[in-house]
Amino acid sequence: AVMVYSGVGNFFMDLSILIAGKYRGGPAKVTVFSSGLFGSISGSSASDIYAPGSFSIPLMKKIGYTPTKAGAIEAVSSAGGPLLPPVMGAGAFIMAEMTATPYTEIIKLAILGAVIYYIGVLSMVHFEAVSMGLKSSREEFKVTVKQVLIQLPYVIPFGVLLYFLFSGSSPSNSAAYGLIAMLIVWLLMPSNRLTLKKFLDGMKYAVSMGTVIISALAGAGIIVTVINQTGLALSIGNIITKMSGGHLWLALILIMLTTLLLGAGIPTTAAYVITATVSAAALANFGIELVVAHLFIFYYALMADITPPVGVTAFSSANLAGAPPMKTALLSIKYAFAGFIVPFFFVYQPAILIVGSNVVEIIFTFISITITVIILAAALIGAMFTKLNIIERTILIVTGIVNITPNLFVSIICLTIMVGFFIYNYLKSKKGRVADLAIE
Repeated sequence: AVMVYSGVGNFFMDLSILIAGKYRGGPAKVTVFSSGLFGSISGSSASDIYAPGSFSIPLMKKIGYTPTKAGAIEAVSSAGGPLLPPVMGAGAFIMAEMTATPYTEIIKLAILGAVIYYIGVLSMVHFEAVSMGLKSSREEFKVTVKQVLIQLPYVIPFGVLLYFLFSGSSPSNSAAYGLIAMLIVWLLMPSNRLTLKKFLDGMKYAVSMGTVIISALAGAGIIVTVINQTGLALSIGNIITKMSGGHLWLALILIMLTTLLLGAGIPTTAAYVITATVSAAALANFGIELVVAHLFIFYYALMADITPPVGVTAFSSANLAGAPPMKTALLSIKYAFAGFIVPFFFVYQPAILIVGSNVVEIIFTFISITITVIILAAALIGAMFTKLNIIERTILIVTGIVNITPNLFVSIICLTIMVGFFIYNYLKSKKGRVADLAIE
């Protein structure tokens, strides 16, 4: 709350504009960066919509995005915020408690998956801009390097938080030290300097957000107790195991659908607590580590916020953009495809979780998944450097899905196909431009 009211949000917005504002589809790319950064501290994808979204959605519409596209891009950008360390909202702290895993380990496990999620969203936004024929939009933004550098002290509280977390302090103590650092920075910053009124407004915001989390968790606690006392969690776990016929991939899909269904219309943290109670037992039957199972479920508890019929975040974004809610939610699923496949990589290619893998494995797996996500984004949009036909799109989608396999040989073949096509399409676009110049 103190970060939100001190001006960190404005710093994130200016930083995002400096990084991405000058490129084609600039406002949409600014949305991806700013909403992700803002969501990482707010921990609430729905409330995140109204901070960066009130600025970026009108700009997206201005350069040619339809209200539905603008709303969907904002929704998926905000939905991934709670996936980003170091804060990750209340859900990550609860995960640490439920799995008896140090919070610092949760950060390590989550970081690369969150980066890949945003690479997927950014790729969708870029290829959408290519498909629409948008040009760079430098005139929309007037942020200089100096403006961003002046605001760099806002990074200090993050550093303090991480330092104490990794030094062995408890999450609550680390947060307290970060809060003290934030108040000092706020007091010294020349713009938006700390006043008693601003501080009290921040505290009111903290209390109101805390009340929502507390009441949601209280309700979730009642449901969890009923589920455990009646043996429903074990029963559902057994049902999923039997329905899957012992096939892990089918069990994962069933758990994904269960989480999306149980998480509909419920705050993310509460949705995660309820679905983890029901689904973690099923994953345990397949020998999946407890913390990996919880991270798998946590992703889909977040994706439930943009999934029909009750995609709260998507509906909020549609309201701000003046777009049809259901149409925006359906398009959000397409833009957020990375959020639906990354958890499968946690299970099949665990090197992406960093912990327990060597450096070579981690780097190869990260590059492999990143290429897969970018290629799938191009196939789903139907454009890369040039427009893609239906046969090309189908081949790329099939290759990308097959690359989820843990088989190294198959993965190398898939990567060779994807990289080869990427180069081929690039050369094709160059040839097309030469031909156009010759005609002119």
